[in-house]
Amino acid sequence: MRKLATLILSLLISGCLGQSAQIEDDFATYLSRIANVQGIEPLATPTTRYTRLPAVRDIKFALSTTSLGLLDSYQLRHCQLFQLIAEKNSILGKVQDEFRDYDYQRQLIIGLGRCIENPAISATLKSQLAEIQAIKFKQLPHRLSNVMFTSQAMRTQLEAHDWLTEADFSHSSQVIHAFATLKQSHLTTLKSATLSAAPIHITPVQQTLEAMPMTGKLDYSLSNASAWLNVLNDQLEQYDARIMCGANRNNTQLNYLTNVFSKFYLAKLQPYLARLNGLYFQYQPVLTLLNQTHPSYRYPLEQHYQQFKVQTQRHVKYWQQLFKRCRVNLGGKLNLSADG
Repeated sequence: MRKLATLILSLLISGCLGQSAQIEDDFATYLSRIANVQGIEPLATPTTRYTRLPAVRDIKFALSTTSLGLLDSYQLRHCQLFQLIAEKNSILGKVQDEFRDYDYQRQLIIGLGRCIENPAISATLKSQLAEIQAIKFKQLPHRLSNVMFTSQAMRTQLEAHDWLTEADFSHSSQVIHAFATLKQSHLTTLKSATLSAAPIHITPVQQTLEAMPMTGKLDYSLSNASAWLNVLNDQLEQYDARIMCGANRNNTQLNYLTNVFSKFYLAKLQPYLARLNGLYFQYQPVLTLLNQTHPSYRYPLEQHYQQFKVQTQRHVKYWQQLFKRCRVNLGGKLNLSADG
């Protein structure tokens, strides 16, 4: 049974790697065939762009801790906070990851508010608790930033070294839902009044984000597709004069190039690029998490999408101009748009 499970896993992994390599091959073949029709050497292929986050030490916020004396802590039994703090101070509590610590901090803020309102708590302790609550609330945005960019789950989610595959697209709704949960939690940190309600826990979506790494692959795919399209566009534009067409001319070369366009771009690359475009738009409602969570770091997904859009539009424009110049009508086969 174990051997069967290992075999299935191996086949799944090899299948995903095969799909990723196929995308790269499709771009390379498309470039090679265009250059072959032009009768010129293809331009150099682009350098692979990996999606990496800054080192943890360069991006993590070191946050101060607060403490209470033993007798003061004991008073917190009156407002059901003593047990929560005791669990945090246990061996397991002290090694909580960023997700669990974030949930704990939000529960602590709510519990402190409950204690401040409790008549059984001394006035002196209430004043101390109010100071602690203010500090904890102020730290929440930085704690969320640590979740987003220093936790193991999110670094697995946001970094990538290969293209999106069919398997990745299939679980996009689960990943987007997980990001939506993080965003909703983030929004409730903006006003202290909202923390009087039950907090939105983020720990339940941690496994999804770590087990289904998709965001980094989307960024990688957009960035590298843009790089490939840039080379392809240069190839087409620089040697456009080599493509002869028109009345009383031999249109064989044009026909070959049109066939390359149909076979490799329309049939293979454009559908994939359109899916990248569509997936990016699914991310738009949660882009603030990637763009605004850290004060000095902005995840490059939006930037890479803009580059992707520019190169896609440039590619579309070339073919439209060529077909207009040469009076080519592909009929129903031609469905070009700036969005792939």
